[in-house]
Amino acid sequence: MKQLTLEQEVKRLSHREDPETSRMAAKAVIITKRLNKQEKEVYETLKRHDRGTAGYTAKELAYLMGGEYQKNYFKIQRRLSGLLRKHKAGRVKIDGTISFEENPNREEMIVRNGCFVWRAV
Repeated sequence: MKQLTLEQEVKRLSHREDPETSRMAAKAVIITKRLNKQEKEVYETLKRHDRGTAGYTAKELAYLMGGEYQKNYFKIQRRLSGLLRKHKAGRVKIDGTISFEENPNREEMIVRNGCFVWRAV
């Protein structure tokens, strides 16, 4: 996997239309290593509570993490894409395999309560 530069990573974390403050926040989360810490926390929660192809939705993971549900949920939603890109977590397909596609065919995925099901690799 190719290592991204700081500017490439900031661009990946923020949207084109975001204000400069969002890009500054993305840069800060990278520089302070919070990005890595948060990704590790989400990954370890997925691994610790592994239940095979049943996997977990982001909402289910937020409850498993304990603490403040809403804060956990948004953190998980933001960090799953990084874990997907690193092939550390993926969406579970109906046939039980893992998909690492950025935009998978929803009809091929396990979806629970409108949310993709994720699993650590």
